[in-house]
Amino acid sequence: MNQKIKNLIKMHLLFIFYAFVTLISKLASQATFLSINFNVLYSLMLFILMIYAFFWQKILKIFPLSFAFSNRSIVILWASILGIFVFNETITIGKIVGGIIIVFGVYLMVSDYE
Repeated sequence: MNQKIKNLIKMHLLFIFYAFVTLISKLASQATFLSINFNVLYSLMLFILMIYAFFWQKILKIFPLSFAFSNRSIVILWASILGIFVFNETITIGKIVGGIIIVFGVYLMVSDYE
């Protein structure tokens, strides 16, 4: 496996990690405001964002901002998939069509990358 593919995999693993912020924020929204549960979840969310910001800077040293940011849209798809498994959310036609459009757009960006 060449280095370009490894870097793409690393970037998308980081996006999956970032998608967990969405799940944790949904859990925090279900807790009573400023309760211990809310504060723990909110702190965890901030901790994940700090780790994400650190590694995002590493990704930007490898890929141009326009390429990395356009790939970041896949987070919506990862968060939806995680939501299906964690919260038993339903899959609608709109979500499927939206996911296909996002994956197609990311594919276009990746295939155009030199």
